[in-house]
Amino acid sequence: MSELDVQTKEWLKLSWELMIRDPSEAIQYADRVITSTPPESEPHSTARYFRGLCLMYQGYFSASFDELTETLSLANNYKYYLNASRVNNALGMVNHANGRYGQALDHYELTSEYARENNDTPRLVPPLINMSQVFFDMDDIESASEQLDEIDQLETEISDDNLVEIYLLRARIFLEIMQFEQAETFLNKANDLAISIEYASFILRCQEVLGRLRRLQGRLDESKTLLISVIRHPDLSSLGADAVVPYIELSKLLVSNGEISHSISSLEDGLAIIKPRKRSPQNVRALEQLSYVYELAGDVKNNARTLHLLVSAMKHSSERQGQSFLEVRRIKRQQVKDQFQKKLLDQENQALKKAQERLEFLNEIAQQLASTLDYKVLGERLFRIFSNKLNIHFLSLVTTNNHAQCLKFQFIIDQNVHIFNPDISYDEPGSNMVNAMKTRQVVVINDAQVSKGFQTTGGSPTKPRTMLFFPLIQEKEVSGVFSIQSPIPFAFADEEIQLLEAVTKFISIAVSNIQSHETVRQLNKILNIEKKEIESAQQRIEHMAYHDSLTSLPNRQSLDNFISAQIIKSRQEKRNFHLVYIDLDGFKPVNDRYGHRVGDEVLIIISRRIQKALRAHDFAARVGGDEFVLIIDSFAKKGAVRGFLERLLVVIQEPIVVEQHKLMVSASIGAARFPEQGESLDRLMHSADQAMYAIKRLGKGGFQFVESNQ
Repeated sequence: MSELDVQTKEWLKLSWELMIRDPSEAIQYADRVITSTPPESEPHSTARYFRGLCLMYQGYFSASFDELTETLSLANNYKYYLNASRVNNALGMVNHANGRYGQALDHYELTSEYARENNDTPRLVPPLINMSQVFFDMDDIESASEQLDEIDQLETEISDDNLVEIYLLRARIFLEIMQFEQAETFLNKANDLAISIEYASFILRCQEVLGRLRRLQGRLDESKTLLISVIRHPDLSSLGADAVVPYIELSKLLVSNGEISHSISSLEDGLAIIKPRKRSPQNVRALEQLSYVYELAGDVKNNARTLHLLVSAMKHSSERQGQSFLEVRRIKRQQVKDQFQKKLLDQENQALKKAQERLEFLNEIAQQLASTLDYKVLGERLFRIFSNKLNIHFLSLVTTNNHAQCLKFQFIIDQNVHIFNPDISYDEPGSNMVNAMKTRQVVVINDAQVSKGFQTTGGSPTKPRTMLFFPLIQEKEVSGVFSIQSPIPFAFADEEIQLLEAVTKFISIAVSNIQSHETVRQLNKILNIEKKEIESAQQRIEHMAYHDSLTSLPNRQSLDNFISAQIIKSRQEKRNFHLVYIDLDGFKPVNDRYGHRVGDEVLIIISRRIQKALRAHDFAARVGGDEFVLIIDSFAKKGAVRGFLERLLVVIQEPIVVEQHKLMVSASIGAARFPEQGESLDRLMHSADQAMYAIKRLGKGGFQFVESNQ
C-alpha cells in the first residue's frame, strides 16, 4: 500500500468518526480525499458520499441532495454498488428531512433490497430505521413499529448512532399512544447516548420530544423552557423541515395557557424562519395549527387565508404521496414475503437433498477406497465412481518422489483405458501438477482451449477443456496430486469442486495406506534432506563470513588470513610477492548519476575482469567501496609484474554497458613488494596506498611501484 493510500484511508476514517459531532471538520477530510483521488476510484466515491452526509448534518439539504445525486450516478457508473446503496439511504434521509416521504421511501427500499440480496444484515438496519421514521411521520404507527420489530429480530450488532434513532422512535411511538412512562424511559436512553456520542441533531430532537411529553403531562412551564431552548438553538436548521415542529408544539402549549396572540405570533415566526416546503407534511401541520389558533382568536380573515393555503398544500402533499406509496408497498412486501418464504423452503429442501447425496457419495468413496492397496485398482474404482456422477473422460494420480525430485504417475486413465506417461520433474515448467504440489492449492482451468501454456497428458483424441488438479495432503505433507478432466468447458460448479476437495482426503488416505510399507525409507529420506539443508546453510554462513556479498570476492578478513599464510610461505621459500592496491577512478560520478543499482553492476563486472586476469595462485579481495587488493605471486621473469599491471589496467578501462548505458572507469594502482616495502599486511597496504595516491596526484589512470626500478 502506497503512502497516499495509507493517508487516504486515514482521512476517510477521520471524516467518518467526526461526521456526527463535527461535520464541518469532517467535510475537510472528505475534501482532501476528493482532491487527491481520481473520480473513478472507490475512495473518491466514498469521500463524495461522506461529503453529502456532512452537508446534510449541517442542515444544507439542497447542497447535500445535489452532491449525493451526482455521487449516486458515479457509483452506479463505476459499479460501486455498496456505495450506491449507502448513497440511496442518505438521499432518503435528505428527502425525508425535506418532507418528500414518497421519494424517501423509494430510496430506503433500494437500500434495504441491496442489503437483503447480499445477506448484509448490518447494512439492513439503517434503512429499516429510516422507513420506520417515515411511517411514523405519516401517522402509520403500526408500520413504524413493524420496522423496529424487524430490527430487534436481526442478529447483528447495532451502532450507537442507530441505537439513538431506535430509542427516540420507540419513545415517540409510546408518546403517540399516551404511554408516558415507557416513552420517558426510551427518551432518556436516546438523550444519554446522543450526548455521549455528540450527536447534535438528535440531542435537539430529544429535547423537542421531551417538551412535547411535558406538555401532554401538563408540566407546561418545563415544556415551555425546553421548546424555547430548542427554537433558539443555533443548530435548529439541522432538523430540516422538522425544525418547524417545536414551533407547532410551543403554539399548542401557549393555547393551553390561554396566550392566543402569542401562540399566533410564535407560529408565524416559525413559518417565516424555517420556510418549510409548501406541500410538505410539516407545513400542512403548521397551517392546521395556525388555522385553529386564528379561529380561537376570532380572526376570520386570516383564518380564511390560512385555510386556502392549507387546501392548496394538501392537494399534492408528500403525506398523500407517501400514503399511496405505502399501500402499494404493503401489497408488494406481502408478495415478496410469500415468494421469499416459498423460495426459502425450496432452497432448504434442495440443500437437504444435496447434503444427502453428498453424504452418500462420500460414503461410497470411503467404502471403495478403504480396502484398496493397489494403484491400478484405485484408479479403476475412482474412474467408475466419477464417470457415473460427472461428465469426465480422464483422471490421473501422481505421487511425490523427493529423492528423484519428480512426480511419479501411479495411474492415468483416459476413456477407461490405462495409458503411460513419463514422470514429471519438480522443475518442469508449465506443469499444473507441479504447480498444485508446490502451492498446495487446487489448480482450476475452466477452459484449456483459451489458457496459455497449459500441458496435457497422453495422446487421446478427446481434448480436455476443464482441468482440475488437487494436491493430496497427508499429515501436513503433500504426498501427490490427483487430476480430473472433462471435455466440456466450465464443467464443474463450485459445489462440485468443493465435493471433489472432500473426496481427495479419502484419496490421500488410500495413497498413505499403499505407501505404508515405505514409511521407514521416507523418514530416512526426510532426514537426509534436512541434513543437506543444514550443511548448505552452514556453507552459506561460512562463505558470507569471508566473502563480499556484492562481488563474491574474498573480503578483508579473508585477505588477512591469506596474506598471513603467504608471508610464511614466502619466507620459507625465500620468494617475493607483490601487494597491489587498486582504487577505481570515475566510479563515484557513475554511482551519483545512474544510481547504486548501476554502480553495483559496474563493481561486479570489474571484479570479474580482475579475477579473470589473475593466475590460479594469485589472490584478489574487495576491501572497500571501489577498492581492491591483489596478492600477486612472484613472476619468473624480471619486469613481468609491470606487464601484468599494464594488462590489468587495460582490462579495467574497457567500456562497460549496463542498462544500455556505456560507461568508462579507470583505476589508480599502487604496488608494493614483499619484503622490501613491508613485512606485514599493514605495512604493505600503507606502501601500496602511497604509490596509488602518487598516481592520483599525477592525474589518475595508471600504476606506480614503490620502487622506481620495478
